[in-house]
Amino acid sequence: MPFVIPPGPKAAPRVGARPAFDRDALGSMAERFLSCVPLSAEVIDASGASWFANDRAERLADGFAHAGAAVPSDAREERLEVLRRALASGEKVRVVGVQGGVKRQWVICPNTASGLPAPWAVVFASGGPLDAFGDPSGATVRLEHDDWGPLAGLSPRELEVLTRIARGLSMREIAREMERSVKTVEFHRSALGAKLGVTNRVELTRLALRAGLVDLS
Repeated sequence: MPFVIPPGPKAAPRVGARPAFDRDALGSMAERFLSCVPLSAEVIDASGASWFANDRAERLADGFAHAGAAVPSDAREERLEVLRRALASGEKVRVVGVQGGVKRQWVICPNTASGLPAPWAVVFASGGPLDAFGDPSGATVRLEHDDWGPLAGLSPRELEVLTRIARGLSMREIAREMERSVKTVEFHRSALGAKLGVTNRVELTRLALRAGLVDLS
């Protein structure tokens, strides 16, 4: 749909008055704006249905509330509940959690305009733990149910080893911290590498950093 600037008023408007925008023009304007922002952005309603996603959001291919069948149902339900609370309050909310094995931030910006058929929000998303939004105003919610993606199959011990690998520790140093033998630690590393299909230390570190297992601050 082409972008159309609505005609201005015939007389000068009163101070504080706004010209009327028709819905199609406003929708076109919003679509153009969201297509230009350097963040993943999508428009979703209270059911989690996506009405628009910009190119970055399409590349992530896993929206905030409709991330696909691979995401555990409890994680999807929790996100929907956070979204509905934000829509009910009309307040911006920053959400932090892990999706697809990647630690992400979302900022839910509810639309508070009256006269709409249903409430909706624009959700901005980071692509990983290094894509920070700064410290936006509003409440921050840390999701309880994370979607660990490829890391979901790792045992607690394997996650411990992976985290320490990402910290740059040697096998001997990891064994000392965990109070286990070097042989046991090497067994855990071999097992987690097989599960992830990765044996290179650099790639293992990358996976751990993207999942937020190591504090990057």
